[in-house]
Amino acid sequence: MATDLNAAFQKMRGAPKRTPMGNVIVKVEKINEKTITGEIQNGPNAGTSIEFKPGGHLDVADYKKGKTKVIEGEGLLRVEGLKEGKDGVYDTRWCKTFVGKPDDKHTIINDAQVSLYASVNRDGTPKRDVNKAQIMNLIELHADGEVLVESADDFRKAIVDSMVNGRTAAVVGATDEFFNMTMAAPKGDTDKDGKYTVTETPKDVADRLVANLGGDEPLNELLGQMKIAVVPVTRHNVGSDTSMAIETTLKEKGPDAMVGTVDPKDFVPMSIGLRLANALRSQDKEVVAQIEDAFMATASDAGKKALMNSKGGFAGVAKHDVEAFLEAHGVELEDHGSRGWSKNSVALTERYNNADSKMVIKSFRTGGISAYPLLKVTEPLNERVRDEMTRAVDTVLEGLRAKAGVQEEAPAAKKAEEKAPAQKAEDEKPAKEAEGAEAAAEETNDADAEAGIDDLLNSLAEEEPEA
Repeated sequence: MATDLNAAFQKMRGAPKRTPMGNVIVKVEKINEKTITGEIQNGPNAGTSIEFKPGGHLDVADYKKGKTKVIEGEGLLRVEGLKEGKDGVYDTRWCKTFVGKPDDKHTIINDAQVSLYASVNRDGTPKRDVNKAQIMNLIELHADGEVLVESADDFRKAIVDSMVNGRTAAVVGATDEFFNMTMAAPKGDTDKDGKYTVTETPKDVADRLVANLGGDEPLNELLGQMKIAVVPVTRHNVGSDTSMAIETTLKEKGPDAMVGTVDPKDFVPMSIGLRLANALRSQDKEVVAQIEDAFMATASDAGKKALMNSKGGFAGVAKHDVEAFLEAHGVELEDHGSRGWSKNSVALTERYNNADSKMVIKSFRTGGISAYPLLKVTEPLNERVRDEMTRAVDTVLEGLRAKAGVQEEAPAAKKAEEKAPAQKAEDEKPAKEAEGAEAAAEETNDADAEAGIDDLLNSLAEEEPEA
């Protein structure tokens, strides 16, 4: 198995900056009688050895036998909901095998910022490979290579510099209210025997993109209107068996099914209900009570029942009920699209024993889901998403106070200002890290189950825009 360079450098830095928690990949060092000891492979605590009790339906002994067998010293487990326990032993919500018996054919990528693209034809039908599996790709953005361009010459150089070691490039344009990402890759030709050969060089690609815009002058004018960044990209193709398993699982068990390979739900932005629940988590109890009372006063019977039975507050309320409530109080939410980006650990293996061709067999989300990729060029957009629900809470409260004839400072805005540093880091927190978020996230899926399988697949079923 290829060495994880990120984990090696994290280990070299020394002691972790914080207590391990959230979702982690663990290399098993020893399977004890009631616990497992292993080394964290991802995140700020990579290289840290921990002892934990594996949660879920498997006992410790199960990791020594059958399909779940994990080789000590090599095998990898995906651990969800890691948190401090008693006597130095960590507790977990769920645990299962990630790659139990890795070999030289496997490659593990940790802390990758990715999104899932399910390819479709122009008529909207799934684009399938020779095995009749829908073609899916995990698109990895290498944010450390992001270049904010200031001129046409900068643009050309950034494109060429991005296209090394099999990588292509993403051209990302953004303002406070606009976002577009176009994939740039060398083109080629197919001969009479069906063999495809790339014929363009990186320089050819850069020149073509500039020419498509009309030349240097139009591009420079565009750069005066918005920020444009060029980001190196790696396209990881999802294996046919994995792709077919995803479709089969969702069709047989519904959109809320747990997909143990590559879960499409890990690339869909958090629901409106969960976003509202997160915004209220930092507010005083009085504010939360006011918002909930206002909702209960006008909500449908289903909406009232959902909120009363939800452990995660509005996270358990269906999208249309939350939208109706906010709209009734003068809140218009922005459309941030249906695609999300998240930090993942990704497992790949050789395709047909070809060392030059890798395919994705599993991914595991280890961080939160953001509506826009976490890049320098998209910081204003991600800031708007983070602040949007706080502004929504203020709007509702102002309306309620106006009805009551009371004028005072909006407490949500004041509270948000006090907690600005913590809010800004929200997108980079480990998945379900905050207390109560586990139940909230689970209930969100139940609340929006009526969206159905087609909506879930269609939210990701688009060909990534290519230039």
